[in-house]
Amino acid sequence: MTATTRRLALTPILGVTLLLACGPEPSPAPGEPAPKPAAAPPIHGAAKISRLTRPPTLHGHRVATTPGRDWQLEGDESLVVVDGASGRVVAFGPRRDDGAIDNALVDLEASVFFGFDAAPHAPPIIEAEDGALHLTFRILTAPLLHHLWLALDGKVLTLASRVDDAGDDRVLGLSLGERPAFSNTPTWLEGHGELLEGGSRGGAFVGRDGPGVGYAMCNHDGRMNVKITTPSAPGFHRTGSAFRDRIGLAPGESSPLRRVALAHGTSLGDALLALPCAFEHDVVDVPGSMRDDVEVFHCESAEAHAARLLRDEVDAEEGEAKVAAAAPYARFLRASRIALPQPCARARLARFGHAPGTFFDPRRDDEAGWGHPEIAPKAGRLAWRIREGDAVVPAKLVVRGRGETKAPDWGEDPVRGAAKSFVYTTGDGEIPIPPGRYTVSAFRGLEYGRVERDLEIRAGEATSFDAKLVREVDTAGWLSADLHVHAMPSWDAPASLEDRVRSLAAVGVEVAVATDHNAVTDYGPAIRRLGLDAHLASVVGDEVTTEHPDLGHFNVFPLVPPSPLPHAEMDPHELFAAARRRSPNGVLQVNHPRMGSIGYFELLHLDRGAPRPWSLRSPFTEVGFDAIEVFNGDHFDHIGEVEWVLEDWFALMDAGMRYTATGNSDSHKVSYQDAGMPRNWVAVEDDDPRTFDEERFIAAIRAGKVVVSSGPFLTLTANGAGIGETVVLHGEATVEVMVRVDAPGWIDVDTVELLRRGHVVKRWKVPAGKRHPRLEAALQLPVGPGDWLVAIARGDGRLPNLYRSQGRPFAFTNPIHLR
Repeated sequence: MTATTRRLALTPILGVTLLLACGPEPSPAPGEPAPKPAAAPPIHGAAKISRLTRPPTLHGHRVATTPGRDWQLEGDESLVVVDGASGRVVAFGPRRDDGAIDNALVDLEASVFFGFDAAPHAPPIIEAEDGALHLTFRILTAPLLHHLWLALDGKVLTLASRVDDAGDDRVLGLSLGERPAFSNTPTWLEGHGELLEGGSRGGAFVGRDGPGVGYAMCNHDGRMNVKITTPSAPGFHRTGSAFRDRIGLAPGESSPLRRVALAHGTSLGDALLALPCAFEHDVVDVPGSMRDDVEVFHCESAEAHAARLLRDEVDAEEGEAKVAAAAPYARFLRASRIALPQPCARARLARFGHAPGTFFDPRRDDEAGWGHPEIAPKAGRLAWRIREGDAVVPAKLVVRGRGETKAPDWGEDPVRGAAKSFVYTTGDGEIPIPPGRYTVSAFRGLEYGRVERDLEIRAGEATSFDAKLVREVDTAGWLSADLHVHAMPSWDAPASLEDRVRSLAAVGVEVAVATDHNAVTDYGPAIRRLGLDAHLASVVGDEVTTEHPDLGHFNVFPLVPPSPLPHAEMDPHELFAAARRRSPNGVLQVNHPRMGSIGYFELLHLDRGAPRPWSLRSPFTEVGFDAIEVFNGDHFDHIGEVEWVLEDWFALMDAGMRYTATGNSDSHKVSYQDAGMPRNWVAVEDDDPRTFDEERFIAAIRAGKVVVSSGPFLTLTANGAGIGETVVLHGEATVEVMVRVDAPGWIDVDTVELLRRGHVVKRWKVPAGKRHPRLEAALQLPVGPGDWLVAIARGDGRLPNLYRSQGRPFAFTNPIHLR
């Protein structure tokens, strides 16, 4: 084993949402300051710099590029694409053998900051200089010019930035910084590991250690503080920013130059080894017999460890001779070389589905180091066979630890259908799992019972879990559908199409609408590759994610690939008209309408007390949509948020404005946001996915023949008319209403309510312990023309099939109208 010392000093920088604009390169307006001429760029690279002439072939996270407007830095090993309208780096990754580029960088923005906010700027002036691309931004809120140089050399992209005071007054309290987005994966910060919570922290480097390409980023001037935005929900890894020290500028003065470097690699650790910054660490060779992943930690001295034990009221003598692993440093995936922080490091070997090995000293090759007898990770195997009758069926396995055994963690991003403590299976299989005692449950959506067993896993042995799932709820004539789902084409959804399809089929979704952000995605090829045609059909769609101005998000389906709908610099009338041209008889759905800055109703200030005047008084408002996503998957554990949007929907119906209410998972991550929760049951004549009729399915949604649920299957009739239909009154003062609710035994249902014009007119308590159906009730109800009827079912018990176990069962029907 050999060891070499390198100097490497690093700085953390974090993500930003993709922002694209259009327009030619601007020139300074009359009276505005011109950029200071630069005798030579402060950094130089070895790449060819040119305008982008055709879109590059990109694998991994999608990025929109515009030939003729955007720029590229093209090297032998890497490619960089810079958006010509915003100046952001929108792609960076290694070349593949076929010439395509692997890309997992969503966005990288270098900015001038006041406080935590990036200062707005005009579109950049862009020039190719000697070995660098030079961008000049005019800051709109202060008399400042921001210069940015980009240079590519091998696997390393270097950014140098400077700000000039171009006015007559001094400018105080600004800083330079960067905000890279590494997709919806946790950002790794040296000394802290994966950042799953918001706050400010310091570290030497940041990076991405998710599926696909790994990245590491450093600052040539040393450590900096990182501000991480608090995540809005589990699995959504929000943006943050890294700043240099606050500075002030006198008139005509320039700031010191800031230089950062971003490298790519097969993993975070591999990218770290390519960084050129100044910071001491040792690079050591991994013995050829060791090809597991290596997790490297800083370690604390015996004195520090003893002090910590005293602080925890533990006998200090136990820690006097120990050196404990402390802060995470980096992860190296099956690497031949690793970096070790000085002066002391500890490491352990890791392998998918295994308990990590014992900590050891990676600078030694005896029994204290690589020769440690307990160094190898340990695992048994969980093998399964899931059947419905004699047929193999997709299913979701939920594995929870018992006693002192923790739940397994197969990683945040799916591998072979496994993520966190779940396995999405489409056939017989097995998976490594740490030794211990577990409870394993098999689920197949909301229509089937569950099978649950306690198992003990022993190292080196396979333990079988066989289950026969039984359909307990009859949903003949209804297709189970999720109309809002994301995968890899969305920049914030790092799941392959195959893993997304597995996650849908395993939970009993029969129709999935692919709705990636400003991308048209087709699940059909992935369904066929996995042989899931008998279980899952798909519809091609697009989640139109607006900007300039922000109007919210809208699903449009069905569509013909490949081109997405326009999404920027449009008013709602133009947006909806474009959707109707592309999908004349399709569905235009308002997604999560009250979700703050991405909710249409919130952004356009819907007044539910007077919805008709609201829709008329503003020439900007457009109400020609078909459906409202009343129940979004982010809210299944906050039903009050769902009922808030229900009130909007009720108010619109009372004003005579008919829209179909839907409920969808909006799942971005296989591991956190469960596909098909909630879901829609759509009434169709043929409910077999193998003979799926897209035209009739779309017509049923438009007609409102939909039940929304995160658990119970709820149906409603009035004088024989079903959900989405209209009862014509011929002098009758009453109608006969029938309400029926059912659910498998593991789903709790407590109450069912019947509402007329949004007001509860009857409430039933569901008998405890009753089998199928859980409730079937009838009543004669006085009604009048213009009334509409809706039913709601609720449960108090938690849903054991979900990552977020605080979710509660909730379902509602679309209305039956009376005239």
